[in-house]
Amino acid sequence: MLSVEFCPPIDRTPANPYPNSIDEAPEGLSPEQLKFLQDHGSTAVTEDFYTMLTKRSIEQLKPFLQ
Repeated sequence: MLSVEFCPPIDRTPANPYPNSIDEAPEGLSPEQLKFLQDHGSTAVTEDFYTMLTKRSIEQLKPFLQ
Protein backbone atom coordinates (compact mmCIF):
# COMPACT_ATOMS: atom_id res chain seq x y z
CA MET A 1 0.00 0.00 0.00
CA LEU A 2 1.18 3.49 -0.75
CA SER A 3 -0.07 6.74 0.66
CA VAL A 4 0.83 10.15 -0.73
CA GLU A 5 0.31 13.54 0.80
CA PHE A 6 1.25 16.72 -0.95
CA CYS A 7 1.00 20.35 -0.02
CA PRO A 8 -0.13 22.46 -2.94
CA PRO A 9 1.83 25.64 -3.48
CA ILE A 10 -0.33 28.60 -2.51
CA ASP A 11 0.80 31.70 -4.36
CA ARG A 12 -1.37 34.78 -3.96
CA THR A 13 0.91 37.03 -6.00
CA PRO A 14 0.25 38.20 -9.56
CA ALA A 15 3.22 36.02 -10.61
CA ASN A 16 1.42 32.81 -9.62
CA PRO A 17 2.45 30.20 -12.21
CA TYR A 18 -0.85 28.36 -11.65
CA PRO A 19 -3.67 30.68 -12.71
CA ASN A 20 -7.04 29.88 -11.18
CA SER A 21 -5.48 27.60 -8.56
CA ILE A 22 -7.09 29.36 -5.59
CA ASP A 23 -10.79 28.79 -5.03
CA GLU A 24 -12.03 32.29 -4.18
CA ALA A 25 -15.51 31.05 -3.23
CA PRO A 26 -15.18 27.51 -1.88
CA GLU A 27 -18.46 25.66 -1.50
CA GLY A 28 -19.21 22.94 1.00
CA LEU A 29 -16.69 24.03 3.63
CA SER A 30 -17.95 24.45 7.15
CA PRO A 31 -17.03 27.69 8.93
CA GLU A 32 -14.60 25.64 11.05
CA GLN A 33 -12.87 24.19 7.98
CA LEU A 34 -12.52 27.62 6.40
CA LYS A 35 -11.15 29.07 9.66
CA PHE A 36 -8.63 26.22 9.91
CA LEU A 37 -7.35 26.93 6.40
CA GLN A 38 -7.10 30.65 7.08
CA ASP A 39 -5.45 30.16 10.49
CA HIS A 40 -2.78 28.00 8.90
CA GLY A 41 -2.02 30.42 6.08
CA SER A 42 -3.65 28.24 3.50
CA THR A 43 -6.76 28.41 1.38
CA ALA A 44 -9.05 26.20 -0.66
CA VAL A 45 -7.73 25.22 -4.07
CA THR A 46 -9.76 24.59 -7.18
CA GLU A 47 -10.69 21.05 -8.19
CA ASP A 48 -8.76 21.42 -11.47
CA PHE A 49 -5.59 22.45 -9.64
CA TYR A 50 -5.88 19.58 -7.15
CA THR A 51 -6.47 17.11 -9.98
CA MET A 52 -3.43 18.40 -11.86
CA LEU A 53 -1.26 18.00 -8.74
CA THR A 54 -2.58 14.48 -8.16
CA LYS A 55 -1.81 13.46 -11.76
CA ARG A 56 1.65 14.98 -11.45
CA SER A 57 2.28 12.97 -8.27
CA ILE A 58 1.15 9.76 -9.98
CA GLU A 59 3.49 10.33 -12.92
CA GLN A 60 6.37 11.08 -10.54
CA LEU A 61 5.82 7.88 -8.54
CA LYS A 62 5.03 5.48 -11.40
CA PRO A 63 8.66 4.50 -12.08
CA PHE A 64 9.08 3.39 -8.48
CA LEU A 65 6.01 1.17 -8.47
CA GLN A 66 6.92 -1.13 -11.33
